[in-house]
Amino acid sequence: MNKSALPRLRGALAFGTTMAVAGIGGAIADAVGLVGGWLTGALAAVLLAGWAGLPLAMPMTMRSVALAFAGLTTGAMITPDVFSEAARLAATMGGLLLSTVAILGASYLVHRSIGRSAAPTAFYSSWPGNTLLAFAGAETSAADLLGRWLVKGGDTVWQDGPVTRAVRQGAVLYLDEIAEAREDVIVVLHPLSDHRRELHLDRRDETLAAPPSFTLVVSFNPGYRKALKELKPSTRQRFVALQFDYPQAEIEAEVVAREAGIEGAIARRLVTVAHKLRALDELGLAETASTRLLVNTAALLREGLPPRVACRHGIVDPLTDDPAVAAAMQDVVDLAF
Repeated sequence: MNKSALPRLRGALAFGTTMAVAGIGGAIADAVGLVGGWLTGALAAVLLAGWAGLPLAMPMTMRSVALAFAGLTTGAMITPDVFSEAARLAATMGGLLLSTVAILGASYLVHRSIGRSAAPTAFYSSWPGNTLLAFAGAETSAADLLGRWLVKGGDTVWQDGPVTRAVRQGAVLYLDEIAEAREDVIVVLHPLSDHRRELHLDRRDETLAAPPSFTLVVSFNPGYRKALKELKPSTRQRFVALQFDYPQAEIEAEVVAREAGIEGAIARRLVTVAHKLRALDELGLAETASTRLLVNTAALLREGLPPRVACRHGIVDPLTDDPAVAAAMQDVVDLAF
């Protein structure tokens, strides 16, 4: 048998297994008289089969067909009598709306408190379709982002990577440090980020067309990385570009105070130190004081370290190990504290 046909055969067998399990579960639930037996029985059976390690699969095309039939079934039930009873459904619809808001809010809090995600990331990750984050550094290969074959339960199963999952789900995909990505990663992203909007999975002999909701966002830090590796013009021209600089002093101080939980006056002093260091080009720093360093330093201050000691370990030492440069930076700190 042609090796290129093996992935398709495995996928067909997994799909057949899924349909058989769902049919058996639905039939049993319907036979015992459960409400919505075919739906709940199929759902429970497939969940148990997946938990047991059976190879399961549902192609996106079939998912779309199933959703279409679900929509047709629901729509066919909407009759004039339903609208006449709308007043009686007000409490139910209100409860549904409140539960939806509660679920989104709980998801947001989980991302913020446990995942430590920034507020915008937590917000967009909480909505249906979600946001997938991935790091595209020098050690990240195309297989890490696309997916790979794994041995599971004595069988070989395919596991999607973050890029493949985002394309299948029509999600927002955010790739950080794209300028340091390997060449094989850039090759994969090119047809996905131009007019083709396609993702080719050579290991599965499959090509995915990105749905309209799919969005690709990339970022990198310009400046000091240009001497090492710069984003290719052919890649840059596939995106709409936005340049971000440090926020205004008032806004940056507000961010530092909120993220670290310190007083606004202390945050403003830290921002003053950062602005002075950023203006000293003669120091020859590869990277200057970032807002992240200010938040880390503010956290040290919150724990009780003296301001000058906290700035030494939170700002000065992370940026340089040159004694002369460190002394000059410490002088700037001493002027503020």
